[in-house]
Amino acid sequence: MRRFLGLTALACCAVPAHAGDFTFRSDLLLATTHIEAATSDINVGPDRLPSQTRVYASLRPDLKWKTDRWLLLLSPRGEVSWTEYHDDPQAAVLPPGTPPPDPLPPPPEDPDQTDSDGSIHEAIVRYSPLKGLFLSVGRENLQWGPSYLVSASNPFIQDNGRNNPSREVPGLDYAKVTWLMGGGWGLAAIANLDSGELDWEGDYLRQYALKLDYTGNRAYFSLIPSYRESPDDTDPAIETEDDYRVGTYAGWTVSEALLLYTEGSYRSVGDAYAALAGGAYTFRGGTNLALEYYHNSDGCTLEPYIECLQSGQVAPDPAQGGTMNALSGLTRRNYVLMQLLDHSRLERWDFTLRWIYGVDDSASQVVGVIDYDASNSVRLFLIGSGFFGGDDTEYQSVIDSYVSLGLRFSF
Repeated sequence: MRRFLGLTALACCAVPAHAGDFTFRSDLLLATTHIEAATSDINVGPDRLPSQTRVYASLRPDLKWKTDRWLLLLSPRGEVSWTEYHDDPQAAVLPPGTPPPDPLPPPPEDPDQTDSDGSIHEAIVRYSPLKGLFLSVGRENLQWGPSYLVSASNPFIQDNGRNNPSREVPGLDYAKVTWLMGGGWGLAAIANLDSGELDWEGDYLRQYALKLDYTGNRAYFSLIPSYRESPDDTDPAIETEDDYRVGTYAGWTVSEALLLYTEGSYRSVGDAYAALAGGAYTFRGGTNLALEYYHNSDGCTLEPYIECLQSGQVAPDPAQGGTMNALSGLTRRNYVLMQLLDHSRLERWDFTLRWIYGVDDSASQVVGVIDYDASNSVRLFLIGSGFFGGDDTEYQSVIDSYVSLGLRFSF
């Protein structure tokens, strides 16, 4: 990772120093979060998650310099935090398959901890040698797809961060060639070279993808074939199955109010597939209602849920277990999402309500987000999440509830 960022920095230095447009913006996040841990057979022992309160300040500057041919983007991050653990301080990390709603530092021997951290969220160098052709290298949060629940077509990371808007999805390291062919068509060749800010255990397995896009007046679609390196690429003594994946998504604007879309993927390892179908309807007053159904053929069906963890079917990282991994948190087979967005009822207020229902074990998660624009540069947010279904289900086996209150200052 350090070598990759060094090459990116070297590319920055090689950019010609002539006139361009420079912009700078930054957010300062002051927030507190509280997690109420569940009491269950899963959340026990040295790896259990304790109830905790965290107070933090996060500085998130974004610097951009752009000319006709060049684009430089740098997004460093700095954070200081204080965490108090309200019960067993010997917990380490969440059990595999149950992602935290917010990044959590490992608990120390002392029930209180002060910590500081610095990172590079994004760092991109892009050059356009010809009109419509772009060459880029660096770290970025590469997202696509229409679904609210999970990025099922994305081979690199399925977490889209929509359950917690205050949290930034980790940036990965890429090299890309993008060609805008005209007529609504585009083609990108993408090499995912390192894990970047993603927390990854062991050797990182690189991935390579092509992304073909079409955007019309009322419809769009994308096709994403990809390949992930296997351990035997570096060790001839290890024989593993070739890891190919094909992802796709599409959307159709039926009317000004109704949008239908689908997203999914097929993976050669395990003959696994994921499919999502959804629709969004915007009412006359501006309120938007979205419904989605998601099926993951590789999801765990064992009962109770603790058997999924003990059997290893729930993978702690996206390199294992098909599309089922701890980053998405969707480790069962069938889910329903209902989401309500309201940006118009009250001036300066935005409301989001999400209900995620796990069909297989009748467990659910409810997420509410309230944003208030106090001024052009100050925004207040409140995020709350409740988990329901019992301590032998996916959702309520580790966390009972989560709440975050904060201020975002933009300048």
